[in-house]
Amino acid sequence: MLQQLSESKDLSLAPHRAPAALHGLTARESQIVALIAAGASNKEIADRLAITERTVKAHLTNVFQKLGLSSRLHLAIRALSGGRSTRCLSRRRGTDG
Repeated sequence: MLQQLSESKDLSLAPHRAPAALHGLTARESQIVALIAAGASNKEIADRLAITERTVKAHLTNVFQKLGLSSRLHLAIRALSGGRSTRCLSRRRGTDG
């Protein structure tokens, strides 16, 4: 599904909010997480939400801090996995250490 969304870049298919398991996020942060999971760039998110790229970056900084993440990839994986830890996913695949 992520591959289809990122290939088509049809952000209208992106959910309006991230999974509820990503608790503690504001409504706007949840929207941004959902768009990140759909493969959107900061510019695409800014255009879609009628905000500046700088504001998108500020929201992402807050999201990373709240969730203890350090990359867009980990954020997208967390969102697409329904909020489960990315460490659990890497262990399941046998890539943890």
